[in-house]
Amino acid sequence: MNNYLGDIISIFICLWFIKTYLLHYRMTKEEAFIVREAPKVFLYPLTILVCIMLILVPLSERGLVPGVVPDSILKYTLVSFMLWITLVLYTKWNWGVHVTDRKVRSRNNMQMLLLLILLFLLATIL
Repeated sequence: MNNYLGDIISIFICLWFIKTYLLHYRMTKEEAFIVREAPKVFLYPLTILVCIMLILVPLSERGLVPGVVPDSILKYTLVSFMLWITLVLYTKWNWGVHVTDRKVRSRNNMQMLLLLILLFLLATIL
């Protein structure tokens, strides 16, 4: 069964990744932090990988990619997104060690905890 809403959401998430993490256009403070502090050697390839996988999801569901099972593409997309979240966690952890402001550090720790929970939930889907 084709899910048009899921395909549209997948394309919009891909466009948001491109706009934010590849083109650096109109970023929030948190997104700008990730772009500024994350190791570029990992940030750009992982962002491109996530975008490619997000585009392949609707293409494989429509049968436009021959020989590819849509379920396997969805699993690879989840793995690529989990790798990207791991990069964000590494960046926040590496930066959070040097923060002396208690309020900023507690917000950073809360965000890292939420990302770990998201990572766990994505891992249970696999």
